[in-house]
Amino acid sequence: MNIKTDINKYKKQLINKAKEKGLYEDFGQKEVNKLEKKHIDISKYNDEMNERRNLIQDFNNWCMNFNDPNIMSFDELYTHLRDKDLGNWDNVNSEETIEMYCSEMMKKGIHISHIIKALEENPSEQDLHRIWLGNSMETPTPINTKQELIEALEIEGVI
Repeated sequence: MNIKTDINKYKKQLINKAKEKGLYEDFGQKEVNKLEKKHIDISKYNDEMNERRNLIQDFNNWCMNFNDPNIMSFDELYTHLRDKDLGNWDNVNSEETIEMYCSEMMKKGIHISHIIKALEENPSEQDLHRIWLGNSMETPTPINTKQELIEALEIEGVI
């Protein structure tokens, strides 16, 4: 097989593995090592060998940056988006953060009972709510799905 065929085969295998088991540390590194062992002659630096190295490096980058939200669990997607600082995180807050905000507002005499009521009546499976805490008139909306998280973060074209 040629290197492009091997790379495409490994991509399909890794996508299937991610669907079954999720993403994991060193995702795709075994496949990168296999490609290097099979297709790279470390003593040669001609155009063909350098092209192979570039293809393997591109595949390695694909593995390191693989982030299909349809495959990731909610927690994996949350962590990935948070680590990359993608989206408007001011809109996404934990119940604990919202409760601390409410406590501070009540001490100042600001009416926020609608927020507490919304938390009680609309719990979040993920302990996250869509609310910008700079506006005490806003009502929190629970975030339970990956799609709701993406919408709360105002990220387009992810799912």
